[in-house]
Amino acid sequence: MTTVAIDWDHTLVENGDWLPGAERALLGLRRHGYRLAIHSSRALHPEGKVQIAGKLGTLGFREGEVEIMAKPNAIVYIDDRGYRFAGDWAAALRHIRTLEGR
Repeated sequence: MTTVAIDWDHTLVENGDWLPGAERALLGLRRHGYRLAIHSSRALHPEGKVQIAGKLGTLGFREGEVEIMAKPNAIVYIDDRGYRFAGDWAAALRHIRTLEGR
């Protein structure tokens, strides 16, 4: 199963609210068989993980279905597989499908 790792703040949620298209994207990725990993500096603390899991639960994700992992707080993340999210979930999903040849 292919994993898609997604940042939490400013990619999926803003001030506790889902960003446009985020809910649909998460549900669609799950429906198409992707394993989801959410990474956030919030997950450095147990209450942050609980908060993220609770929000995912509003979409029907069960405990343990999505991996929630901590990432260090940094000014930049350098990654050879990085994708710059610019607020457009439709474009992000097209990019993912291109990588998978779908």
